[in-house]
Amino acid sequence: MSHEATLRTMYSAMNDKDTATIKDLIAEDATFHMLPNPVIPAATISGRDEIMAFMEEHIPQLDMQQEIQQISVHDDFATVYVTSTSKGSDGSPLTVKWADVFEFAGDRIKGHVSLSS
Repeated sequence: MSHEATLRTMYSAMNDKDTATIKDLIAEDATFHMLPNPVIPAATISGRDEIMAFMEEHIPQLDMQQEIQQISVHDDFATVYVTSTSKGSDGSPLTVKWADVFEFAGDRIKGHVSLSS
């Protein structure tokens, strides 16, 4: 699967709250960095099991849909530009623009940094 196809599969799985599909896309030794943002807590998480525990804790409670605006791939790196819609802590509509940077090891995601506006 191409890196772009992997990422499209991942975002679709996040929208569907399908953590089993997400797990299959992540390398065992992956590291994810979630920088401060208005949707989920900032964290640095290492290892697929810890990443999945974080996702299984946070994804089901998010009423969020993410729409990919653009994907840029260069060798083993990719950037995904996304617009997400959800609800803020007060219940009002919340739109956030993201630039998610990924590193791949073969067909699996090895690294991730999430930036939001």
